[in-house]
Amino acid sequence: IFLLEETEPGKGYAKREGLYRTLAFERKSLKSFVKNILNEARMDAGRFKIERKPLALCDLVAGSVSVMEELVLKKKISLTLDMTKEPVVVNADQEALALVLSNLVGNAVKYTPESGRITIRLAAEKAGQITFHIENSGRGIAAEDIEKIKTEFFRTGEGQAAAEGFGLGLKICNDMLLLHGSSLEIKSELGKSVCFCFSLPVADTGIPAETRLP
Repeated sequence: IFLLEETEPGKGYAKREGLYRTLAFERKSLKSFVKNILNEARMDAGRFKIERKPLALCDLVAGSVSVMEELVLKKKISLTLDMTKEPVVVNADQEALALVLSNLVGNAVKYTPESGRITIRLAAEKAGQITFHIENSGRGIAAEDIEKIKTEFFRTGEGQAAAEGFGLGLKICNDMLLLHGSSLEIKSELGKSVCFCFSLPVADTGIPAETRLP
């Protein structure tokens, strides 16, 4: 990709620029896939350690969404971001949490049909905690498959029919969240939608809890 871009005869060709954005997206997808495999191997070997530090959750969410922007536009997906304007800080491992968010956002975009919808929301549902929700329209997940996709390298029949994949992402998301004392929750209405969510404690920044979120 680098060599192709460097040898471009001229700039300003919208169609070719779009192709380069697609190539960049595919490169990032491959990088994420390799990270998933390596991190799972490290966790299985007991060598994966998290390093918690204060992180702005809104920024991590926005970064994960921006990577998928090209595909969202291509599929004509209606994407709604419902996030507080105030900074929400959590104590978490940046690489691990970024991987969780990129997997969840990437899955939602991949399995949402054309002209479908995705809603991403951060909400203070419990005292001292912030909950991340991502819901997308589509085939949904059968109730008997929900636990399997969190604990095994498993793909549902609905998932196989909707898009290609390896069944890695959601198990790794759950494993990463377990290391943070959380877990992945899945709610689905078969044939209509699926919602993934998890909660993390809000970091103590010295600001009273009631003023952190509207």
